[in-house]
Amino acid sequence: NEMMKHPDVERVGFEVLTEVDSTPNDTSYSSQWAPSINGLGTAWDVPGRGRIRVAVIDTGVQLAHPEFSGKIIFDDGYADFDTGDAPGSRSRFDHGTHVAGIICATRNNNQGVAGFSNDIDLMVLNCATWDSDTSQWKIAKAGQAIDDAVANGAQIINCSFALGLELEDEVED
Repeated sequence: NEMMKHPDVERVGFEVLTEVDSTPNDTSYSSQWAPSINGLGTAWDVPGRGRIRVAVIDTGVQLAHPEFSGKIIFDDGYADFDTGDAPGSRSRFDHGTHVAGIICATRNNNQGVAGFSNDIDLMVLNCATWDSDTSQWKIAKAGQAIDDAVANGAQIINCSFALGLELEDEVED
């Protein structure tokens, strides 16, 4: 009432403040632990500032996976593969697809998981090679993949693979 008495005030109203907290409708969201510990429920309600180009350098990503529809802008292969596609012959866990899902699986599409952001342009670089001696997938030529990601505009590069080193007791010159 006091503000309306001022000649420069045309209208006065109340702004209702609501607490923000989004819970995605993705079917496997309840099994995800990362969104809650990273505060994503609140972050998802804040408007984004544009698209981010993220490179996943790993064992490839299932390029036709529905969670990544329209998001994959670049794919290339190194070591044993010509593309970023995850080989269908894998009998073990598909690590690259899992990592890409954490980063950018489409949120609120009633399927799968909720990625950290829907505003990701995904670059997929497969640098896996099959080691027949150990019957395991291993990372090879990751340096070339990193160079390629940088040359093609990656703003963030994810290389979430472990490095196991075996050191000899003595080193000869």
